[in-house]
Amino acid sequence: MKKLGTKIMLLAVIISLTISSVLGASTLIGLGNLKDATLELHEDSLDKHFNETLKNEVELATSIAKHFSNDELSGASTHEVAMADAIDAIDHMKFGGSKSFNILTKDGVAVLYGQDPSLVGQNIKDTASSDGQKVFSEIIATAVSNETLGGYVDVPSLFKVDGSNETSPARVYAYYFKQFDWVIYVYDYTDFFAIDSETFTLSATNTVNDIVLIIAIFLAVFLIVVIIISLIIGRKLTKPIVAITEASMKLSTGDLTFGAIQVKTHDETRQLAKSFNKRIMNIRDMVQESKLV
Repeated sequence: MKKLGTKIMLLAVIISLTISSVLGASTLIGLGNLKDATLELHEDSLDKHFNETLKNEVELATSIAKHFSNDELSGASTHEVAMADAIDAIDHMKFGGSKSFNILTKDGVAVLYGQDPSLVGQNIKDTASSDGQKVFSEIIATAVSNETLGGYVDVPSLFKVDGSNETSPARVYAYYFKQFDWVIYVYDYTDFFAIDSETFTLSATNTVNDIVLIIAIFLAVFLIVVIIISLIIGRKLTKPIVAITEASMKLSTGDLTFGAIQVKTHDETRQLAKSFNKRIMNIRDMVQESKLV
């Protein structure tokens, strides 16, 4: 049979393990949800910033086109001169370090095409990417159908990465400038956006793993402390009961030489010890009286 102190310790350990498991599981679930929410918020923020950057660049080019269009309206220049001056000014602009602006007519003729200037003057509306997407046709349709706001088009494969013949997924923002019948657009590669997102995901995962490790260490220390405390309390609680048990075993053999059971606590155990001591005294008195008869 297991000792009472051991049973008390095991009970405390079981309760502690249950509490630790519940706390650990709920914490892990909470951390997982927090990580997912943080990643989603970060990706939304990156996506919003990515889109706004493209839009701001096109708006800058559009403002230049409007400037030369106003010159035409004021009579300071002809329509052809205004468009030529706008093309020249926009052609000298760069965004994102090296990427160029691009201009198509609504019919699909390349007016300005930074990646391949040889295509200027050619109709590229029906040019398709490797997966069959008619990118330029879609860009024109998106811009014209959203004349006041412009629009975005995701392109899986068409635009070549600078300095190579490989294409990379990109996102286009296009705006229809009605005065010159132009669709002005820029694009940027979305794989760099994905790399940034993956870097943040890795950082968030590492942070969560560090927190989990700290929680695991805390729970292990908590369990060790509980075991130590339960041993101390168990020993303190069972000491008088063990003493009464040992005295009872001696009594069963007729041994009355043991002393009174001393209990310092102020609970039922002390009352039990007092009752036991009183009974032993009565038995000793009875034995003493029987010797005198």
